[in-house]
Amino acid sequence: MKKEYLAKYEKGGFVIQISTDDYMDNKFILSSLGGIWTTSLDGETKTTKLPFEAIVYINKKTNLHFSFEDFVVEALNQKSPEIRFVRKPFPHQVDALNYLYRWSSAPLLLSMGTGKTKIVLDLFKARKKSHQVNKLLVICPISCIQVWEDEAKQEKLTSINLRGKSSHEIDTFLEGDWDVYILNYDLLKRFFNIIKQKNGKESFFLRMPDYLRKNFMLVYDESTKIKDHKSKRTKYALKLAESIRFKNILTGTLIGNTLEDVWSQISVVSKVFYNNYTKLHSWWSWLNYFFYTNKYTHKSKPKSIIKEDYINYATTVKAFTFTIDELHLPPKIYNKRYVELSKEQQKHYMKVKNDLYTELEEGTLTVANVAIKLNKLEQITSGLLYLYDDSGNRKTHFFKNNPKLDELVDVLGELDKNKKYIIWHAFIEEGVMIQKKLESVGYKNVIFLRKGADFNQKEFNSYKGQLIVIANTRMIGYGNTLKGVEHVFYYSNDWSYLNREQSEARTQRIGIQNSCNYIDLIARINNKPIIDEYILSVIKHKRDLDNIVREYGLKRVLDVV
Repeated sequence: MKKEYLAKYEKGGFVIQISTDDYMDNKFILSSLGGIWTTSLDGETKTTKLPFEAIVYINKKTNLHFSFEDFVVEALNQKSPEIRFVRKPFPHQVDALNYLYRWSSAPLLLSMGTGKTKIVLDLFKARKKSHQVNKLLVICPISCIQVWEDEAKQEKLTSINLRGKSSHEIDTFLEGDWDVYILNYDLLKRFFNIIKQKNGKESFFLRMPDYLRKNFMLVYDESTKIKDHKSKRTKYALKLAESIRFKNILTGTLIGNTLEDVWSQISVVSKVFYNNYTKLHSWWSWLNYFFYTNKYTHKSKPKSIIKEDYINYATTVKAFTFTIDELHLPPKIYNKRYVELSKEQQKHYMKVKNDLYTELEEGTLTVANVAIKLNKLEQITSGLLYLYDDSGNRKTHFFKNNPKLDELVDVLGELDKNKKYIIWHAFIEEGVMIQKKLESVGYKNVIFLRKGADFNQKEFNSYKGQLIVIANTRMIGYGNTLKGVEHVFYYSNDWSYLNREQSEARTQRIGIQNSCNYIDLIARINNKPIIDEYILSVIKHKRDLDNIVREYGLKRVLDVV
């Protein structure tokens, strides 16, 4: 029988062939489309498997070009079956639905606030209508569980929160009649039987793989939470994804601090790295030799450029992308309010900083502990300092004079007292301190969200009148839509660009009519920048503290804080 090829290209010992029977489940589900690349150099033949992303990359980035058969092009342009929309979608949501339906697995890379949840629920309905799946499994941060429950209810879908269920209960519920099953990332392990071996290592086995494969569509919401390749969470996430054919990742911040952050996310929905982290590194030399040695391209490129170029490209070849700027929402407004540290704060700040210089000279200050040390400086600018006794017990010292806290009260006093406000902070004791201060000066409805606290998004959005919510960005900074908030305060920031970007997006979303003012409270000494502004600079440039320390050195970091 003659072998059929979707595409084939031959030139001087170089062959790309894409086989119909080997790389397609059917003409309309193209996620497994791929090819074999064979090269013959100096008498040695090298064969490499190519995923669809790599083939598209070759077409675009080199002088090697080939085209697909007409029916493949038609399959890539098919539309989703018509479904009844409970809520009228925006045009970009319809486009996303039609696009994602063509691929059994693909990233949905929409800016925060552009309606990713509705797109996925409509996509699930389309797949269910086509008898591809009958259930949807959503893995998301804890703060997003209620969002999915509310959205599912609005779409006339039944849902169940698996968070409080045991492994046995989860198995039972999965065989139930709900449309949407929701679980947080930390409990992914409950889908597995985990066996501890004598050497201390663990092996794990997915329960009910055949049942999951036949029935479920899988979604990882805020997929940046999957983490790096070494974590157990990533191993569980990839193993679960391997057993489910229809799957998507959702995020507005795919590439956060480092390019390697995307490996685990893309491995969920693509064979571009074949779920093998070593491929992420081996591809650079491979691409450098075949793509950029002047043999197949016009000029060579350094490996560092190839690395960034390929990762960025591979992550977006099959993705549907849409930015919040395309919605033409009211613009974000940024303001900084500067304060001068009190004499007592300045004294402690300079002592801690000088101690850091001493540790640096003695060689005891390392990249591994520098973030913890720098946090002391930020604590001081916020009006507190963690102190430890000889037994390691911690107590919190609060400075008598706290200009940053006073400035927060003053700014709130300038604003409408019948509005809703969000105050983000980095340290728990900051929340305690802010709540106590605001209540002491007459604010009635002040809510401090501690770790594990419940937050009712629906009640918040429908509330009329004065309401101040104090929270860490990791608490409700993901997934929630916070309506009616026109002023957001950052009492302090952590070092994470993702946490900052996600928290800003809570008040910059579809359906929000007014601009939002983001106010950073910035401490200085003698009107000169210190730690607060340095953290903002790191966030602005999407950098990671460890990378900056490695690139510029510990001394340079200390010089600017």
